[in-house]
Amino acid sequence: MEDYKFPSNDKKIAVAVSGGADSLALTMLANNWAKINKINLLTFTINHGLRPESLKESSLVEKQMKKLSIKHETIVWEGNKPKSGIQIKARNARYRLLAEACIKHDVRYILLGHHKDDQIETFIIRLINNSGLDGLTCMSENNCLLTESGPINILRPLLDINKKHLVQLCIDQKISWINDPSNEDHSFMRTRVRSLIDNQIANDFYKTISIYKKLKLSFSKYIDRFMQESIKYNKDGICKFSRDKFIQSPFILQERFLKKVFCTIGGKTYPSKSKIINRIIKNISSENFSNITAGKVFFNIDKKLITVLRQPEASIKCTPLTKKIVLWDKRFIIKNRSKKPSISVGPLGEKDYLMMLKLKKIKKFDDHYYAVKSLPAIRSLDEIVYVPHLSYSKEKYWEQNITVKYLYDKRLKLVET
Repeated sequence: MEDYKFPSNDKKIAVAVSGGADSLALTMLANNWAKINKINLLTFTINHGLRPESLKESSLVEKQMKKLSIKHETIVWEGNKPKSGIQIKARNARYRLLAEACIKHDVRYILLGHHKDDQIETFIIRLINNSGLDGLTCMSENNCLLTESGPINILRPLLDINKKHLVQLCIDQKISWINDPSNEDHSFMRTRVRSLIDNQIANDFYKTISIYKKLKLSFSKYIDRFMQESIKYNKDGICKFSRDKFIQSPFILQERFLKKVFCTIGGKTYPSKSKIINRIIKNISSENFSNITAGKVFFNIDKKLITVLRQPEASIKCTPLTKKIVLWDKRFIIKNRSKKPSISVGPLGEKDYLMMLKLKKIKKFDDHYYAVKSLPAIRSLDEIVYVPHLSYSKEKYWEQNITVKYLYDKRLKLVET
């Protein structure tokens, strides 16, 4: 824990505790650290409601936290449950609910109990699935995930520790834990992979993960420098870069740069497939280049400059602003302090843009026409009341109570929702 640099004004930290040996061991370690550093510790348990035992198990965790005098809250995953892809969908719901809890309690950092064994299993699964460099670096010790409920800063301090040591800590402290039956269910790939790993293989794979992490860090520094020198992002969600510089760059740089563009401009959780990336590189480099659309992104290509922007489409939805923080189209963070009901955010759209121009409510958008269609517009009932990127606000109330920020931060990873 001492390796993490917490802001001096942060006096709260949270732990996600499932009731398993790993998260309970983490909770005990974090509790000791928090007492020494005079930090308030909170614990959150997600009741997924996927098994009959879920309610009983979350109650057991609550009793254990009470016994340890640690503040605790159980959060229930409401609504219909998935019939397929259960583990992935449950994971995404868990992150969303944890983000909501952190925002509610004004907590900026949450600890997760992933350990060395988890990391090795993740590596093997991604290796089987032909993951690239980003996937094979596996879980990060410190990163910021973005959910539809807002950003969440995640710390994983146990990635260098084997599960057996965490189990032993619980035994030594006379803390009983819950065994999740899904850990023995061989219909899940992770369970099948776990049963095949021995100590020697585990150590070899863990060393390999470290090599991939160093390689990714080197590439990231190179790409970040290239992006700072050659690429311009603006607050409207538009990216521009020199065609000549792009063509002259090594293929590996072109590929990784375009993957970033698809995530930041197209709001994609994961980069587009290499086949699509290669087609775009070939098109940009060709003498017979042409505009191209792929992965929710439109590439406007001319001889010297490439402009990249979000493709306007019907799938960009209107989202009710019922929470303090909303992620819209995986591109914009909306912070809502308004108390008024029936507020939503959605794409401005061509029809409303032209009507507002005609009524002289706004000035003509001075960048690519495609981009204006997908700009965020705040509506009260069906009336547009605020379009910050076009400097339009029906009354000062809206600009005082709603902020809209284009999300471009290299630290952030998107979580599918």
